[in-house]
Amino acid sequence: MTWLVFALLTVVSWGVYGVFLHTGQTSMGSGGDPAIARYKAFLFVGLAYFLTAVLAPLLLLMLKGAAWSGYTAKGMTWSLIAGIVGAVGAFGVLLAFGAGGKPGVVMSIVLPALRWSTRSTLFICILPRAVCRKFLFRSFWASPWRLWADFW
Repeated sequence: MTWLVFALLTVVSWGVYGVFLHTGQTSMGSGGDPAIARYKAFLFVGLAYFLTAVLAPLLLLMLKGAAWSGYTAKGMTWSLIAGIVGAVGAFGVLLAFGAGGKPGVVMSIVLPALRWSTRSTLFICILPRAVCRKFLFRSFWASPWRLWADFW
């Protein structure tokens, strides 16, 4: 059951992420340019990633006396790709806020989408099919909630 504690930690962390990010962006001095505020906020997100994803694991590896060998090209490549994709997602959240999205709305779209995308690597292919099915074969306007229900 330890995994459940870690999963709930993730839920709480990602649940407040949007609100904290939006607050940081809107509180950042920008000289009147909201795009500059977004970039400044993203800079500090990167700093936070460095502290928690570079320094903390480095310290833990050193404390455990882990060997500095055993890093494979495949493991390093996929881990680097995962980090880049995560950073692009974080920047996308900031851009959504900059385009007028409210934290509660943006995150209520982003978090369920994470669930869908991890359920299937074909999420990008499934979404258009489901939307087309709704418009072509059913009355979407009679039951708009059903579009959401199809993904659960």
